[in-house]
Amino acid sequence: MKKVVLLIAIILAAGVSKLIAQEEDSSERSKFGIGTTFFNYNDLIESDFDIPIPRMILTIDAIDNFRIEPSIGFIRTDNQFLYNIGLGVFVKSAKPNFNLIYGLKASYSSSSKSGFASSPDEITSFGPVVGGEYLFNRHFSLGSQVSIKALKIDNDIFVYNDASIIVRFYF
Repeated sequence: MKKVVLLIAIILAAGVSKLIAQEEDSSERSKFGIGTTFFNYNDLIESDFDIPIPRMILTIDAIDNFRIEPSIGFIRTDNQFLYNIGLGVFVKSAKPNFNLIYGLKASYSSSSKSGFASSPDEITSFGPVVGGEYLFNRHFSLGSQVSIKALKIDNDIFVYNDASIIVRFYF
């Protein structure tokens, strides 16, 4: 788990340093955005709750044709803490007001119950993703992603499709 957090921190640092190093008026400068997904029934598979884990998606367009999307989400109740971390790596094809992306996305979810000696429940998912986003202006976009996920819960592996709608704000 510590290795995954360290990997995400290194990727974020590399993306942010690239963002700062670019000239301000360059049309090809790096972009940094924050987004979230709308409610998705398939997210319930990765959750012990009746609602999906809310996720914050960090979008880093470090270079013209490459996008990194780390994500994090959590829910805390009186007796349970559930979190999800993920990482998407995409190739991006940019058109005026539209970005087409395709690549891979992986995530790890864990649930721990306070007061119980049992180990936390762990869920890992991985799979290819295709998506797109429409840029209404340089700060706001609405997009969608479709994927096939392989989901590992304990020793069982499941395969299912997933789709989500994503709203992003770019700085």
